[in-house]
Amino acid sequence: MIPRVLVLALLAACASRPDAAPAESGEETATSGGETAPLRATIPVPVPAPPVAREALSAEARTLWTRVEETVAIRPPDPPTDGTLESVNAWAQSVFAAWVDRRGEATRALEALGEAVPEAPVHERVVGAALYGYALEDFASGVRGAPIPEEIATDAELLDIYEGALEEQVGPLARQA
Repeated sequence: MIPRVLVLALLAACASRPDAAPAESGEETATSGGETAPLRATIPVPVPAPPVAREALSAEARTLWTRVEETVAIRPPDPPTDGTLESVNAWAQSVFAAWVDRRGEATRALEALGEAVPEAPVHERVVGAALYGYALEDFASGVRGAPIPEEIATDAELLDIYEGALEEQVGPLARQA
């Protein structure tokens, strides 16, 4: 799973650099696919219509679907308004780390629920795999959407290091999705 904070090492290495401009962020209601959806207790998961209505799925499959919606509703925190390395580092160590922990715990719980899926009919296994993959992709997208201080974003060498470190940490999760 993803370490608590994946940008800290890079941010610490760059901490002596001057302040940077604030990073841009997406809307709180933006989904990982780029479209927007209203934020509510659960966010409907965009999966193809299964051959059996959701209500006709087994209790385990319906529970997994609901838990995926609840997990996806755990949105990343708003980025700091100040894009300095110090502000982004403080944000990463506090609210972002808490989000990664909470989202990681919810994702691990989904994995545990999914362990019952191999016993289900094939159409439920397919729906379960699609739902779990969506939750993983959304988690990876949330991590990749963390702000990058402007001085890193505008320094080709630092950005290359940052992107490599990010891919090393998030790539396996994204590929699993």
